[in-house]
Amino acid sequence: MSFLIDRITLENFRNHRSLEVGPLGGTTVVLGPNGAGKTNVLEAIDLVVSGRSFRNARLEDIVTWGEHRACVTMRGLRDSTEVVIQERFDVDGDRRLSVDGLERKRRSEALHGAHTVVFRPDDLELVKGPADARRDALDALGSRLSEVYAHTRREYHKVVRHRNVLLREWKASSADLEVWTLQAIVLGARLLVHRRRLVARLFSNIRESHSRLSDGQELTVEYHDRCGLGITDPAVELTVEEAREALASEFAARSEDERRRATTVVGPHRDDIVLLLDGREARRFASQGQQRSIALAWRIGEVGTIEDVSGERPILLLDDVMSELDESRRNALQTCMSEAAQTILTTTDLSHVRATRGDAVVVELG
Repeated sequence: MSFLIDRITLENFRNHRSLEVGPLGGTTVVLGPNGAGKTNVLEAIDLVVSGRSFRNARLEDIVTWGEHRACVTMRGLRDSTEVVIQERFDVDGDRRLSVDGLERKRRSEALHGAHTVVFRPDDLELVKGPADARRDALDALGSRLSEVYAHTRREYHKVVRHRNVLLREWKASSADLEVWTLQAIVLGARLLVHRRRLVARLFSNIRESHSRLSDGQELTVEYHDRCGLGITDPAVELTVEEAREALASEFAARSEDERRRATTVVGPHRDDIVLLLDGREARRFASQGQQRSIALAWRIGEVGTIEDVSGERPILLLDDVMSELDESRRNALQTCMSEAAQTILTTTDLSHVRATRGDAVVVELG
């Protein structure tokens, strides 16, 4: 059973010294002018559930200026049982999470698999931005769904950073690099296999969402690796051993190039996920409206993927998305919203939103 938020209270959280929002519904519209702090409400929810701010903010930045501590309290239901989740954030970086008054150390266990999916205007970077925007989004999703994925990604990037220091600052010999290259091969192979499987699963959901949001264009995906593999279809199953062999050969072939550039040029940290609209690269050829539809489909696809893997329907947070869509896409998106356990969206104009699950709850700020 998914966690559903009934009320959220913010204390000294950005511009909100004291704010209570609720009761919330299956669909809640946070209405208000620019600068009212609508996005801050979504950030608070995501910060407590996921543990990270979608703004990549430091904890000291979320505490109201002049105060020492911010607090977010969410009251909701899981399995028809009331749950109170509270997290305190100090300007010195300390944070404390509690559930029903008991302090908890592991967020994933404390929240029993609760998830959020956030869409913001900046998510257009998923389509038109550089490769790392797509890699980071994929790896963030994989890390939320699997501790093994999170650990593999974390350890792999540690090895790459250390290897880059050796190449850049120490001009290390092949013997000095050997142990780090071996670790990059072992961890990189695991990450490559995990990520390709995630891409295949995620994009089956993205394509379905895109078909509802678009005007009939076909969205496809290719996985362009820098690991010496060369298999662009992510649905093609790959073993860890095959990935290791490809990486080992590619590291050997690119060793001189790495020394000249003084950085690790081989591995999944340089891969790209290429989105194609009717066979043409969406980053280069899709219109702004088409790119927005793809980015939305990506996030809606995450909703379905989270449910597929965890069995839990996530909370969907939509930040000022309706104003950028035409009426047909707004209607299609609001149909897609039913896939989430709960949807909370912000807007400056209520006319952009229609109820999809009975009457939407409207909360007005400012």
